Parts: sequence; structure tokens; C-alpha cells
Amino acid sequence: MILHAIRSMLIADTFVGGSTTGWGASIYTAQAPQDQAAPYVVLHLISSSEGHSHDGPNGFVRGRVQADAYGGTVEQAHALARAVHNALDGFKGKHAETTLDIAYIEQDRTYDLPTPTPRGAELPDVFGVATDFRFAHQQQPVTTPVPA
Repeated sequence: MILHAIRSMLIADTFVGGSTTGWGASIYTAQAPQDQAAPYVVLHLISSSEGHSHDGPNGFVRGRVQADAYGGTVEQAHALARAVHNALDGFKGKHAETTLDIAYIEQDRTYDLPTPTPRGAELPDVFGVATDFRFAHQQQPVTTPVPA
């Protein structure tokens, strides 16, 4: 699955998942544990659609993944998001048994977590930057056997 391939890529990346030379960020799919300390990244599959020909599914899949980079400061969140961007943008190749034909950035968004703070409240201790990536990859078409 595409999320597992992207997660594996980010864990292996020297600057994102590297604990000695980079952020040492934890990488999750869907959601992080509630008590997870920053820095960390959460991946979400936003959309995915299989390509088709006249004969049915052709094995090509296109879609969008959102990578949420979280840091203890706005600057940390932006720097981690930039490391994720650098690891994924323009990637072509095979990783974790998935052949990724292309990944490219679509947009970045900055937000504070948890949601906006009430007036007079302290600033949140986690900040995030969401980056959307478009991807295209190959997978074996799923076929249903025809009863004899």
C-alpha cells in the first residue's frame, strides 16, 4: 500500500527519520498516539483511484497523500515539513515493494494544534504544517475470478 511505502521512505530518510543525523521523527499513518512528543509526522491517504483501460484496471494508481509534520515550535514544524518535502518531492523508484512513478508537492498549509487557543490562553505546545503530495504508482490489478 502506498502509505506504508511512503512511511518506510521517511523512516529511512537521513533527515526525517534518522536519529543520529536528522530529526529522528516518528512516522505514523492515520494518527499519532495522544501523548506523542514532537517531532513526528502523520500520513493520511486523501484520495486514490485506479486507472482503467477498456479491459478493466490497468495497475496504475493516482492519488494524494497529506503529510502532517509536527514540531514543538512553528520553526521546528516548518523545518520538519521541509525535510519531508525534500524526501518525497520528485521521487521516482521502488521502495517497500511499491514502484512509485512520481511524487510531487501540491501545497503546504500551516496551523496551530490543538485548534485555535482561547483568548488569554497559552500558545499550544505543538505546531503543524500539512503538505499535500500527488503520487502515481503501480500495483497489481485486483481481479475477481469468473465462476466456471
